[in-house]
Amino acid sequence: MLKDYVPELEGDDSLYKYDLVANVVHEGLPGAGKGSYTAQVHHKGTNQWYNTQDLHVDEILPQMITLSTSYIQIWERQEDTAEELQGMKEAREQAKIAQAEAAQAAEAVQAAQANKSQTTSSDTA
Repeated sequence: MLKDYVPELEGDDSLYKYDLVANVVHEGLPGAGKGSYTAQVHHKGTNQWYNTQDLHVDEILPQMITLSTSYIQIWERQEDTAEELQGMKEAREQAKIAQAEAAQAAEAVQAAQANKSQTTSSDTA
């Protein structure tokens, strides 16, 4: 597994953001020798994307990268500041609190409806 080769990160890894740096696409029929591969790579120095196939290299726009046909994708984790990570963590905690409050409110409504139902049925008996 990949996690056996990647150092474990401290904290909640779902708080991190990633940038696509390369995308490999296979075009043609499946099987050995029945198609070709192209690689779309990002040059960080110029912030430019390139499409490469054999010895041909062409500049492309990021919108031309089709992830739905990817064979391999390579991602790089963004370096977030401590303040950004703390803000994301606080926002997630606030969302959890709001969900818990909504669940409690829903339970209170259900209990009130059940109580009203019992009161109505005992009045008719």
